[in-house]
Amino acid sequence: MIILVFGEPTNVRFLYDEFYTHMIEDYQTINNIVGPSLINMWLRDLNELLKQHGKDITDYDLPELPAETNEDNPVLRVILEELSVQIPNEDIEYIGKLNHDQMVAFNTIMNAIDHNQSQVFSVEGPGGTGKTFLYWALMAILRNRGKIVLAIA
Repeated sequence: MIILVFGEPTNVRFLYDEFYTHMIEDYQTINNIVGPSLINMWLRDLNELLKQHGKDITDYDLPELPAETNEDNPVLRVILEELSVQIPNEDIEYIGKLNHDQMVAFNTIMNAIDHNQSQVFSVEGPGGTGKTFLYWALMAILRNRGKIVLAIA
């Protein structure tokens, strides 16, 4: 981005083709997303940074943003990103590793979800008791079922 904003590169497409895999590595690690969605996310964010400096991605020989990423709809963007998340097999296996108390909480929460009940749950406990592990198990099974899960703090 710095090169595009403050420099005058002569072959932007060559730079992109040569280095885009390195530029999107952090996105893949953080978002657990693969394929075109990952590239689209990076291109969208690059375009947002360029706009802050009075430029636009269309000023350069870069891939076009797909129609859905040109929309200024952060909710749609979050949903599309969530639907493209890949669930590793080891995350699915978390369910079999839950202890008794975690399994009780897991089954209670899943029962409410399976029966389409609107409920709020609070999982409390001291640090190290496996709350995050329970959350990961819930998110993995729900995402594996094609549900949208947004983890917030």
